[in-house]
Amino acid sequence: MLAALQGKATSPTHLNPYSGLSNPRFTARCSHIQSCIDLLPLKDLHEFFPHLLANVFGYDHSQGWQLRGFNAKLHSDFPTLLNFFSPDGHIFRLMGKLESTNSLYEFPISCLPTPTQLSLTEGHVPHLYHDKVDHISPTKLHLTAFEYYIFHFAYYLIFQQTKPQPAPTATPLQDCIYSHLLDVYLNHFLPPLGTLPPALMMTSKQQGSPHHHGYTPPGYISCHPGELRAGGGTEAHAEEREAPLVQAEVLVQVLVEFWLNQNKYNGRHGDILAQAQNRFVPNEEHLLLTRRLVRHVHYFTNGSASGSPYNFLNPLTDDFRRSIIPTFIHKRLYYFLRYSFRHLPLDNTFRYVLELWLTYIQPWRYTDPLRPSSENKESLESLPRRWKAFVLDNFPFYSTLLTEIIGRSFQMDLTSDPGIVLLYRVTKVFTQPGLMDYINYGECLLVDSDLSYSSPGNTPAVDACSLKALFMELDGPLFTYQPLLQDNNTLSAVQLLVEKVQEARAMLSSRLNSSENLRLSQQQSSSPPHSLPSLPPPLHSTPPTGGGSQ
Repeated sequence: MLAALQGKATSPTHLNPYSGLSNPRFTARCSHIQSCIDLLPLKDLHEFFPHLLANVFGYDHSQGWQLRGFNAKLHSDFPTLLNFFSPDGHIFRLMGKLESTNSLYEFPISCLPTPTQLSLTEGHVPHLYHDKVDHISPTKLHLTAFEYYIFHFAYYLIFQQTKPQPAPTATPLQDCIYSHLLDVYLNHFLPPLGTLPPALMMTSKQQGSPHHHGYTPPGYISCHPGELRAGGGTEAHAEEREAPLVQAEVLVQVLVEFWLNQNKYNGRHGDILAQAQNRFVPNEEHLLLTRRLVRHVHYFTNGSASGSPYNFLNPLTDDFRRSIIPTFIHKRLYYFLRYSFRHLPLDNTFRYVLELWLTYIQPWRYTDPLRPSSENKESLESLPRRWKAFVLDNFPFYSTLLTEIIGRSFQMDLTSDPGIVLLYRVTKVFTQPGLMDYINYGECLLVDSDLSYSSPGNTPAVDACSLKALFMELDGPLFTYQPLLQDNNTLSAVQLLVEKVQEARAMLSSRLNSSENLRLSQQQSSSPPHSLPSLPPPLHSTPPTGGGSQ
């Protein structure tokens, strides 16, 4: 199909955009596409855009542009490619042109996470999709050019885990262009050190079925430009002013949707609806990039903290900073972590999901983006009301998920370095001054309905009713909270775990002693046998023969 398109001129200038997609040099590809953006009419760009993204991400059964394997240290084209996909680059300039005409593109529902597909099948449309579902053809979404690109970008991480991999890539995650682009997009759309950036023109979708035309890539992604939508008026201007927030929300929602919503959570059992063979198990790269997203959201959110040097007086931005975690991340991340704690193997993957959890529950470590978290001296006691409010607003992350970890710890090999390091990391976090006091306070709220705690600002008070409602929302009405500090079963489990640690310590000590004894024994056996020292010559009983005097 691509070969047929390459043989067809699409404009009076005889500039064929498809011919440049097969050039082995990425610099030449980018230069060719730049010329197409400059010279081709919008109609041709509409038709070309879906082909371009399918080719970039490998959804057309090609190798794609190797976003995962493209190494910053080995490829001289890396800066060119990074600039091409950056918000100031040509791909976003192309999206800006397409956004100005209000065209729509189709994304197949079959590529969405399984829980979302089930919800749509049952007639329940999640908020993210309320104006994107094609009710005439309910197998596709209608997306703007910007949404269409972000959906492709987020799905790429899942696509890479589901398609057959010929060989593991030798490119470290931190060196690949996909990882760099994630950082670029997060810093651009969720800047922790300033106001939100200018955005592409974004207007509301016109209701109705778009005009279908263009190329349908075989396999994974099906997408077509849509008909032009009317815009203008005061409503359009109002939405244009809010476009940076809209684009920031789209980025966060879509990343969370694809990266945290692949398994159907089943209430109190922490299970998924599908059978075990259909479970999606995230790999290490998935968990590392998700942790990077959570860490960046903390930096962005903490920019609105009272007394923060990065607190800018922008009501819209500040409201978004305060709402991003409870609105978009809180519930999805809780389900993802609870499922992962129960089903992920106890290997490096489990270590990464544990670090993801510990990152989320320590927002006080991510208050200054100019310093790494290891050098961040912020503590729980620095802003006690703010951090206490966060702990209570996210109480199941500190209580229920800790209980899950305690239960899973009994399956760990505590005589190995990985097992004991995991347990040490959790213990170190929960022994921070003040944290267990906050958890104890939350449990007291659940026991004594007369207690309450007022969160900073104008947010509602945290009381027993709100905490119980939080557990009901996350785990269903049948969920029974098992206290950490006021329950004999939990305390007994902790005591058993301590005994297991002591047994592991004794076993390690015994192994060390045995190894030392074996080493000494081998050293002795490998040494040469001790020989008797040389004796002096014996005294002669008779004088030597020769000229002695008588």
